[in-house]
Amino acid sequence: ITNLLYFSSILYIGALFIIPFFDPLQLPGFFASVILDIEFPSIYGIIVSIIAINIAIYGIHIFFSSMRLIKAERYKVGLIDIGQFSRRRHPIHASYHLIVLSYLVLMGSVIGVIIISLTIIFLYLDTYRIENNILIPKFDDDYLRYRKRVPKKLYSWDILSLLTILYTLFIFGIIGILFLI
Repeated sequence: ITNLLYFSSILYIGALFIIPFFDPLQLPGFFASVILDIEFPSIYGIIVSIIAINIAIYGIHIFFSSMRLIKAERYKVGLIDIGQFSRRRHPIHASYHLIVLSYLVLMGSVIGVIIISLTIIFLYLDTYRIENNILIPKFDDDYLRYRKRVPKKLYSWDILSLLTILYTLFIFGIIGILFLI
């Protein structure tokens, strides 16, 4: 079942990166318009692109620093509670949301943003399964103390503020296009 889960995750992520090219609700003037040779980006699209790229780079930083800690601590018996794991308990899920949402906003994909927003709900619910079925039985009281010390599951203030910026810019883009057309 684990191999099936990994395979379906790869297909899902691949689909999210392809969706913007076939999205009938795609916002004109965003980066995908340039790639598809439809039109030049608007100044708003350029500003959103610069912001989204920077947020995605921050998400990539969180992902790689978390993976580096996991690899470095792989042979350690105890719980990883340093670096990104000292700010949020599931930094890889948070980085996934930042990276994919930044890409979809960059591309102006309305359907993609809706799909990733719904997917994050499932990832958040999956953290309960991970904690209750894997982490608590494995680390017992250490994990319960860690959970009290790091109350944020996915989103610390920095992640929440960046996600708020992305969603706000995207909604303004939708409103601007609806009222300008």
